[in-house]
Amino acid sequence: MHYKKIIKEIKESDNPIKKKASDYVDSLLKPLGSLGVLEETAIKLAGISGSVKNSFDKKLILIFASDNGVVVEGVASAPKEVTAIQVGNFLKGVGGISVLAKSAGADIRVIDVGVDAFLDIDGLYDHKIKMGTKNLAIEDAMTIEEAELAIQKGIDMVFEAYEDGYQIIGTGEMGIGNSTTSSLLLTALTKSSLDKTVGRGAGLSQEMLEHKKKIILQALNRYENFTEDPIKLLTRYGGYDIGAMIGVYLGCAYLQIPVVVDGFISGISALMACKLNPLVKDYMLLSHKSMEPGFKLIEETLEMEAPLNMKMRLGEGTGCTLMFKIIDSSMAMINHMGQLENNNIDQCILVDIREDLI
Repeated sequence: MHYKKIIKEIKESDNPIKKKASDYVDSLLKPLGSLGVLEETAIKLAGISGSVKNSFDKKLILIFASDNGVVVEGVASAPKEVTAIQVGNFLKGVGGISVLAKSAGADIRVIDVGVDAFLDIDGLYDHKIKMGTKNLAIEDAMTIEEAELAIQKGIDMVFEAYEDGYQIIGTGEMGIGNSTTSSLLLTALTKSSLDKTVGRGAGLSQEMLEHKKKIILQALNRYENFTEDPIKLLTRYGGYDIGAMIGVYLGCAYLQIPVVVDGFISGISALMACKLNPLVKDYMLLSHKSMEPGFKLIEETLEMEAPLNMKMRLGEGTGCTLMFKIIDSSMAMINHMGQLENNNIDQCILVDIREDLI
């Protein structure tokens, strides 16, 4: 289904079921609100699924790989060849996302949407749009047609996963230089200072960080007209991986299945998807607080908070694997915990202190 039609047809999650789930969670054998994020997660997932009790046993992380032309400007600490190398490592099962996904009982699918190399690797999904984007410091990163195609690729992968029975999806990416594209997009979307939007990525020295900011400023200044239009911004600055993840969020919202946001780069895609349709946020769960400074701005703009503070900044979808475990715990709580009234405890004795704790 075409992405424009999907944007128009996304529905709000089920608020009456969320209320029902909230009341049920409050009836469980515990002080009100005492399981915090587990309670909030269970309630949100009820609204997505339309059922108070759920299970999300079949989990998948979609990892989109793409190179970025801006790497030639010296904004990354690693050469672009690392993108292709890491794609191979993911599929060999030795990458960070590979081992953490396995520990969480999740599958991964690695999708080439723009790696600047000819890859022939078993298990790789080949949806290459082009051999990497153009250098955004001097020209648009991609055409509008390519931007729309990247979004469509993400939607198509979600529909395929849904047909294969996956119940929850996480977003991941791999692409040397994509923290530069993400910082540019965040700056353009929020009009914030570079100190708030630009970080060290995979590990830049202070001198390289200042150079990265200079390149970002150069790219921003190429245009007299600023825009918050996600498609135009994706065309100017984005990566194919970012576009594909926008498609994942749109597809999940349309199909009404939960989608977990990893860190900074997948968070930018989430922000852009919500610009296309604010209802997409109903289907998103943030995972961890990325160490990139711009992630705090993403939380503030989305008015959402990532529950995990793990000092992580790897990307790849690794934060999603940890959130999957939180979700499993949340489902254990709501599916199996006893209720106050069935265990001779009067609910009237409980004092709700949740508002006092805010």
